[in-house]
Amino acid sequence: MALVETQLDNRGVFRDGGSTDLDFTVPVMTTKEIAKAAIEQGGYRTASLNDKLYLHYKGYQRIENLEEYANLKAIWLDSNGFQKIENINHLAELRCLFLQRNLISTIENLDGLRSLVQLDLSENRIAKVEGLSVLPNLSTLNLARNALADGQSISHLNECTSLSVLDLSHNNIQGNDVVDTLAKIPKLVALNVAGNPVVSKFSYFRKRSIVAIKGLKYLDSPVFDMERATAEAWSSGGREAELAMRNEWQKKKAEENRKGVDDFRKWQAEIRAKKLKEQEEAKKNGPSPGQVAESERREGAKLERQAAAGREAERERRMHCLPQDISEDAPHHSDRTGAKLVIEEVSEISAANASE
Repeated sequence: MALVETQLDNRGVFRDGGSTDLDFTVPVMTTKEIAKAAIEQGGYRTASLNDKLYLHYKGYQRIENLEEYANLKAIWLDSNGFQKIENINHLAELRCLFLQRNLISTIENLDGLRSLVQLDLSENRIAKVEGLSVLPNLSTLNLARNALADGQSISHLNECTSLSVLDLSHNNIQGNDVVDTLAKIPKLVALNVAGNPVVSKFSYFRKRSIVAIKGLKYLDSPVFDMERATAEAWSSGGREAELAMRNEWQKKKAEENRKGVDDFRKWQAEIRAKKLKEQEEAKKNGPSPGQVAESERREGAKLERQAAAGREAERERRMHCLPQDISEDAPHHSDRTGAKLVIEEVSEISAANASE
């Protein structure tokens, strides 16, 4: 089999060095390509001036040549062919890192990203969560559609002290230890685990999770106060306690609704009484200067609207209706009449402008 020699051309891609017509290319993250992408997305030619960089859907296989982009706040590296996280430790100001839809199997080389808040590693090949404890400000993490399998594979998340939003949906997570593992994440508020076997195979998974994770407000759907109260009652007293708590909450809700309606009706009655009192005082003492001025203003506005409507109706009539005395044997008369109408309309407009 003949070997085809390849070389890197001036555009930063490997090109076929033979004499055939075939043209195989492998995109490479050269400084020239990165600068070109920055400019195309409204960025700057000077690397240090860019605070965001879009390098997604490029087909790159290695992260490199980002040394001059030290001031980045967000970078999109998704939908490429990266197998390793590398060469980004110097991005100390980076807050958002998007690496979804790649071929990454290990979470590593993130210890320099002290400002990172959001990390997206969904749709990769990650079988074990690791290397995230070095991110003190990480609050949002997406690990959906990876190869996570059980509680042990996600136990490292317990060391993420700022993590509040976590997406583990559509993995293969199962086992009785999953709830206990998730409950050890200190600040977890929102969790997405839809599409994992644990949701359907582990009995009362939702109730157990709500009880175990005290600050949880979202578990594939919102967790409202009544659901939390009933879940905690179920945990302590079983089904009967849950039903009793539900009835108590429903009565409480009905009472709040009734109170709201009563308050509204009371407010209506107060407003009505106030209006009646003002009307009686006006009949007894006569209208106040302010009421007189407001009444005059409204009456004047009404008269203006009526006059404007009348003028518009007259204009339409004169523009579209011919006089009765125009005979068929004098077609030239219609031309003179149309011109006369135009002149009269212009005169009216000029007079109106002058009066204003």
